[in-house]
Amino acid sequence: MQKKLNYTNEDLENDVKLLASTIKDEGFDLILGLARGGLVPAIRLSHLLNLPMYAVNYSLKDENRHEHFDSAVKHIPDFVNKKILVVEDIADSGKTLEEVFSQHLDGLDAKSAVLIFKPRTSCFRPKYVATILMSDDWVDFHWESK
Repeated sequence: MQKKLNYTNEDLENDVKLLASTIKDEGFDLILGLARGGLVPAIRLSHLLNLPMYAVNYSLKDENRHEHFDSAVKHIPDFVNKKILVVEDIADSGKTLEEVFSQHLDGLDAKSAVLIFKPRTSCFRPKYVATILMSDDWVDFHWESK
């Protein structure tokens, strides 16, 4: 039986501060937050690192995700020459990040950051990770609670 882990606001603050301390000297120009789960940590990192943040509506369930991505980044001046940090809440299967990097960011100076990485199930290895979760537990993020 899969357990459910509650991810609190305190967990978020601890993890984004850890990520920010690791990332602060890397010279990123901007943050792309992947909607929906990546927006909360992306906003917090944006404030902590004093970087502009852009939201990208990107879900594997959305047939128009490629158009949404292209539409979001076309408004970023000189996007292809920027150092980009892509932020997501979790790399569980890793398929979203894998697709974003292989189909939209290939050849660009882009790295990924996640709050939680599940190495047993993810096909994508993020560059920056706050927490490694070796279990198959479901993570219930507090900002997703109804």
